[in-house]
Amino acid sequence: MKKIALFVLLTFLLILGACDSNSKVNEDSKEDPKENIEEKEETQDEIEEEEKETTPLSVEDEIIAMLETNTDFPTFVEKLYSLPNTEQLEMDKEGSIPGKTVSDWSGVVIEVYEREIIIYAGDPALYNNEDWNTITLDRPELMAYSLAVTMKDPEQIAKIHPGDTLSISGRILVQGNEQETSVWVLDDGLVIEQE
Repeated sequence: MKKIALFVLLTFLLILGACDSNSKVNEDSKEDPKENIEEKEETQDEIEEEEKETTPLSVEDEIIAMLETNTDFPTFVEKLYSLPNTEQLEMDKEGSIPGKTVSDWSGVVIEVYEREIIIYAGDPALYNNEDWNTITLDRPELMAYSLAVTMKDPEQIAKIHPGDTLSISGRILVQGNEQETSVWVLDDGLVIEQE
C-alpha cells in the first residue's frame, strides 16, 4: 500500500510539475509577441533592403534616377529614347518625368521671345544655326532635342541672344518625344551659366 501511495504521489507531482512548466512557457510567449513581431519586421526590412541592393533597376527607374542626379540632357534623352515609344508615352502619362526639376541642361539658344527661349540641347554637330521656324518645318528631327523654356526671371532674357550657349535649370512640364517630334517644355527656367 505504501508503494501505491508513493507511486500516486510521484505521479501527481510529475503532472503538477509539467503543468507548471507549461504555464511558464505560456507566460514567456505572452511577453514575447511584440518582440517577435519587431524581430520579424526587422528581418522583413532587412530582406527588402537586401533585395533593393541586389535587384537591378528597371530602365524606367534608371531614367528617373538620371533626373535626380542631374545627368546632362543628351545622355538622359538617349536612355529615354532607347525605350519603345509605348513605354515613353506611358511614363509621360503616369507623370514619371513631368513635374521633375532639372538642373544644368545646356545647349545653344535658337530663339528668344518675351518670356520664353528655345534651346537646342542635342548633338551640336547636327545643329546648323537654323531658326525655330526652319527646324519645325524642315528639320523636325531636332525638335525632340529642343527645350522651350519659360523663364522665371524676365530680366535674364534681356541678356540672352540666339547662338549663346546656356546651362539652365527648370521644371519639366511636357516630356519631349522623338517619334512624335515633340519638344520638351520647361517652366521656372533660370540661367545657371551663359557663354
